[in-house]
Amino acid sequence: MTNIDKSALDERARQLVREEVHACVSMLISDLSTLVAGADPGLLREVSIDQDELIGICVQDDYKSAAEDEDYVLFENEYGEYVALQPEDDVKGNLTLDNLGYFEHAGKFYVLPEEAVDEIKELDAPDQAKISAIIATAKARDDGGETDGMFFEADTEHAVLTSYLNKHYVDDWYNDEQEAWRAACESNSISPHTREAYEHWIVSGWLASKLEEQGEMVNRDICGLIVWGRCTTGQVIYMDGVIHQIARDLLD
Repeated sequence: MTNIDKSALDERARQLVREEVHACVSMLISDLSTLVAGADPGLLREVSIDQDELIGICVQDDYKSAAEDEDYVLFENEYGEYVALQPEDDVKGNLTLDNLGYFEHAGKFYVLPEEAVDEIKELDAPDQAKISAIIATAKARDDGGETDGMFFEADTEHAVLTSYLNKHYVDDWYNDEQEAWRAACESNSISPHTREAYEHWIVSGWLASKLEEQGEMVNRDICGLIVWGRCTTGQVIYMDGVIHQIARDLLD
């Protein structure tokens, strides 16, 4: 991710809110929730109001924060698919993200074959020239097909691990980030957190899609309206972390 000037980010976030957030409907959602709680089911069917959909725009299971609390990290492969893993999760044989020989050298991060890692560990002192030579040899051997695809180089720790997983992780990947977080929780008996919407706003279909990608509560047909359940309050909307993230992605 590139460095973005804060004033440019704030202005893009303001523009998003001006163009894509249309009106507050918190009172409408509150009144509908009260109505639904005591209404006859037949009447609700006639006016096309679904109680579960109303609940879904007011409270939501938050799998992402629950998984992150257990040190899960999200990875994306070259096909735009996702998986959330812990550092100790098994990714190939008995290798785990925790015990892979990945490290930083000269501003780059590497995953190397075990023998190259052992060579570096056996050096009497951290001789940068010798480490560079070991890395170069490991790369040449990998290019020659001798090391089973165990040489990876990237600018960040996360990127080098992602490169490794792209090649060696063969279990389930998910098309949606939120599904990856959910799978991590459900397969490891992690209870999701609960998020509550404090405000409700009519938004554009475009922004609704962006908010859904971020795991926000969105309903595309409440009385014909596209409604976002906002989980923050007490500040202007453009300052919300989710709005800043969408703005940052656009500027990138």
